[in-house]
Amino acid sequence: MKSGITNLGYVLGIFSSIMMLGCHDELKGEFPHQSEQEVMRIEGGTLKFASILDYESFFDDPEVFDIPDFQSLAKIFSKRQTINTVYGRLSDVGKEFLEDFEDATILQLLDKDGMIVIGEYLIYLDFELRVAAVTKDHSLRQHLIDRNQENPAIRIFDFEEDLLRELEPEPMISIEDKTGEESSYSQRIQSCPGSFPPGSGYVTPLVPVLRADCGNPDRKCDYTTSPPYQEGDFQYRAIATHVYQAAAIYFRLKSELVHQKRNTAGTNIWGSEGDPNMTITYWGNFKPNNKPVVSLSSCYASCQGCSPPPTNTEKIQKIHWEASRRLTQINLYGIYEGHLGGSHAQSGQPYYFQLQPVIR
Repeated sequence: MKSGITNLGYVLGIFSSIMMLGCHDELKGEFPHQSEQEVMRIEGGTLKFASILDYESFFDDPEVFDIPDFQSLAKIFSKRQTINTVYGRLSDVGKEFLEDFEDATILQLLDKDGMIVIGEYLIYLDFELRVAAVTKDHSLRQHLIDRNQENPAIRIFDFEEDLLRELEPEPMISIEDKTGEESSYSQRIQSCPGSFPPGSGYVTPLVPVLRADCGNPDRKCDYTTSPPYQEGDFQYRAIATHVYQAAAIYFRLKSELVHQKRNTAGTNIWGSEGDPNMTITYWGNFKPNNKPVVSLSSCYASCQGCSPPPTNTEKIQKIHWEASRRLTQINLYGIYEGHLGGSHAQSGQPYYFQLQPVIR
């Protein structure tokens, strides 16, 4: 009898060990045999990912990992530090381009000079020229900063290029494209009525006004309500955007809506102002370089991926794609809705318009 109990305990012990190992692997996600320190660590003030695969896998669920504390470009940019930083070396045009990435994950990964190490490669993202400079010779760091591109050990890639694919080509796996069933235009509006549906007291047009303000229709479309809505000494405006951002090793597709106000009798500077009525209705599809087609059809009223995180009533943002691989096809449409004014639905001016789509 004692032998039977001993054997049962032995079996249960083995089973328990297997279950613990299984749970451990599941918790580690994509890195079952690696600690976070092995996946990414700080070397000489620069963040290093152990391999290209580790860097790519990081974007599958970046919230799982704690990025090591270091002097990142995100910290530099938030303080607008100009001494011995990439921000200080940018022209006004370069700084304006960088501002589009202000809440992007990539700025948390780059060092103060705009560099990162992935595997054996030292990579410098030049937001002025919109190119990435790459070398295996880490002693050429200053050459990258000085834009010394004559050295044969340095390779240059445009921001639109899929850099990691060029550095470590992989055979493309044939995957059948998946396209979701697209609802009709009227069904989309009915399923996502927004803040001012018919009967709410405000007249919502059946077809939203189409705003055409796309300097780069294959990359970015934005619109600022004009003229500003006046309420006493305050003016209010909304800024709507959908944009495809490319930075060689980082690609993001997002829709965004911001509500702002300024005191015309005071500082006259635009700042964030809450509007709980803001909604983005979006639809379309996009094709990642190494994945099937993704179809979109929904609405959004909160702030995803915002850093530092504003309250959801000041800004809403929907990130459709954020990864290390570029998009080869985009068809992004959006209807933006909200209410200008400090009293919101009690007074003021509702707005309801559609942006020109981003198509590439």
